[in-house]
Amino acid sequence: MEGGSPFMSGDASYELLMGLMSGVRLIISHVVLYDETKVKAVMLLRTQAAERFGGVSSGLGFWGSPGWVLGGVAVLGALEGLATNRARKEGLQLLERAQKQWDELKAEGFLFNMRQIENIQSPYPDHWRAVSELEDRVDVSRMGMFDRKRFLQKHNLTKENIYNGVALIKRAASHIHNGDEFIIARTEEGLVNIRWSQVCTHQIFERR
Repeated sequence: MEGGSPFMSGDASYELLMGLMSGVRLIISHVVLYDETKVKAVMLLRTQAAERFGGVSSGLGFWGSPGWVLGGVAVLGALEGLATNRARKEGLQLLERAQKQWDELKAEGFLFNMRQIENIQSPYPDHWRAVSELEDRVDVSRMGMFDRKRFLQKHNLTKENIYNGVALIKRAASHIHNGDEFIIARTEEGLVNIRWSQVCTHQIFERR
């Protein structure tokens, strides 16, 4: 399913010209975005974990600073010694779940071209959004006859849509930047990781 930026019209091809503080200029045709539902699930776990640690410092900075958000496994290791009560132990467990889901999320990004991304003209990645059609795998093999029939009717499916006890459910999914310090983009040289804090110019142009 294709969305797009309102200011882009016709069938033209658009690219993003990005300048870095080093003087390097990159021409970007696609950007990686992530399933919004999964991004928000990770953020919720992190928030719940933060509440249980109460803003203590691990030496990597207070919760919410880059050290906490991006430290990953390093943060988990630092927090183990601070999990001295039940609440903090629960916080550590929540953060471990968040880290696992974060790792899975980063492996499930989708490449979108400039025309598909809403607000790509904005120099803030957290404004970017794209929509695609995804398939969810649902195990229906253990459903009773009545529950399976109701499930199929709800999703406008038939028995022919079940393969080896699994039904594929299509859904429109919104994709956003995952909040990481880097974005992943496709350039003429291939996929690159770009630290957004090093970007100093951002311009959409039409490829002729």
